Amino acid sequence: MDQAILLDEVLANAWPAPLTEVVDRWQLRFGQGLDRRTNTAWAIGEPDCGLEAAVEITEDFYGRREMDVEIRTGGSTPPALFELLAARGYDERPRHPLVCVAETGALRAEAAAGFEIVDEETISPDWFAVYWEEEQGRLGSDQRAVEQAHALLRAGPECHYLSARRAGEVVAVGQAVLSRGLLVVQAIATRAERRREGGARTVLAALGELARRRGVPRMCLAVQEQNAAARPLYEAIGFGVDHRCRYLFRPAGG
Repeated sequence: MDQAILLDEVLANAWPAPLTEVVDRWQLRFGQGLDRRTNTAWAIGEPDCGLEAAVEITEDFYGRREMDVEIRTGGSTPPALFELLAARGYDERPRHPLVCVAETGALRAEAAAGFEIVDEETISPDWFAVYWEEEQGRLGSDQRAVEQAHALLRAGPECHYLSARRAGEVVAVGQAVLSRGLLVVQAIATRAERRREGGARTVLAALGELARRRGVPRMCLAVQEQNAAARPLYEAIGFGVDHRCRYLFRPAGG
């Protein structure tokens, strides 16, 4: 399989929408408004039905739900799609995720002193509390948002929820989703008052060790291009940008 398609599919499946309709490899995702990743169509590869037909199916899917039509492009998206969407009146969102990849054997993350790593296969309340402290402003704060976030985080055939702890207190957390020879890094979060103690770096080092133990050759993640806090850390430990994603949209009824 094309490595660009594999990377796009693994990243999409690591953050699954409650409802997904598949058109060839394209994923039309509906997450009831929770976040952008679960309410956009992921344009993965060249659809067998043709680009124009795939876009029309996508527009119908979101039109029936009275939503903006939003298409996320990735490393496997055919270049001709951009010209087609421009002709159909699509605009571009200002925020762009960067998909980054690291070779597991070349990862340069080292744990900070004094941390204990806990690796769990379920979401514990103290793990979720640190994650939610950082994410609730983006995802919402009501009980429905909490339940949806739990569902999104239980993504795949194999998930690990790692935490870096000092004196029993969770300082930083992260999630690993293992799938098809890749380890997806996501949900990296640090308790606000404990930043700059090395907690996130310690979690990343533990994720790298997990990948090595499992014989997974590559790790990947997505980070916002504008995230000036996280990007230098990822770059410093060995993650390089594979491609830049774009969100192209047309308002509902447009």
